[in-house]
Amino acid sequence: MEGPVSTEVRHFPHCRSLHAILLCRNHIPWAVITACNFAAGVALLILRYMLATENNKRNNEIRDDKYDTVLVRNEDGTGTRVDKAFLDLTDKQNRDFRYVL
Repeated sequence: MEGPVSTEVRHFPHCRSLHAILLCRNHIPWAVITACNFAAGVALLILRYMLATENNKRNNEIRDDKYDTVLVRNEDGTGTRVDKAFLDLTDKQNRDFRYVL
């Protein structure tokens, strides 16, 4: 009885044994998977280097207090101080932000 995947030697004339059939059939997919995993690892190392460089750059620059005293005006005209965490700043705007490595 043959299923959707055949492992008979007659279907693979260039392969001489069952072990060779399995290697012939799975050679390309394993190469693609290995190459993609290697590329993902390289991309991870590059990203880590870039983020560590940005953290060092932020540690060495003079602190900017631009967003430290932000006041939101209430309906009665008085101002309420808003913490920097609630200003919805991006990582480029908030220079106190550090990337977790």
